[in-house]
Amino acid sequence: MKYWGLTFSEALWSVSYQNLIMLNMSVPQYDKDGNKIEPPAELTSKDLAARFKGRKKKDK
Repeated sequence: MKYWGLTFSEALWSVSYQNLIMLNMSVPQYDKDGNKIEPPAELTSKDLAARFKGRKKKDK
């Protein structure tokens, strides 16, 4: 909530769950070495599920 600039009650009652998920996607991610991981140019449901579960996307 602090990263987004929302209060706890705003996050619970004023913003939809889908919008909170999209806001989470804007938070930068870093690998174990501290290097920033670039987000994909296009977001798929598989990317969203992998990020939501905290796992890395496995490329085939």
